[in-house]
Amino acid sequence: MSFEIIHKGEMKSVVMPDGALRSIVACDRDVTLAYMRSERSGDVDSTHSHPHRQVVYVMQGAGRFKIGDDVQELKAGDCVSIPSNAPHCFVRFFEHTEWLEFFAPGREDLAHEFTRA
Repeated sequence: MSFEIIHKGEMKSVVMPDGALRSIVACDRDVTLAYMRSERSGDVDSTHSHPHRQVVYVMQGAGRFKIGDDVQELKAGDCVSIPSNAPHCFVRFFEHTEWLEFFAPGREDLAHEFTRA
């Protein structure tokens, strides 16, 4: 059995409206995985929603995260599950932050970003 490894330096990055960078590292009809990072600290707000269930896992850094009207702090090692269609986003970063976003089912609207740099 063979498999393909996508190395960190090979991932294409897209700049999001709040300045965060997104790299799609896996994308099919069942699941999408995005590697996210923000170099900035301070307030941001890119509240959005989508029909996909989403799980966010913070690998490094910290910030405030909002789901609906509830705002809580997330730090490295924390994980949060976001229901389908719930408005959500980071509203503040305290430092350089990196996180993973898992979507189910997969996000066909992000498939075009699943390319190498």
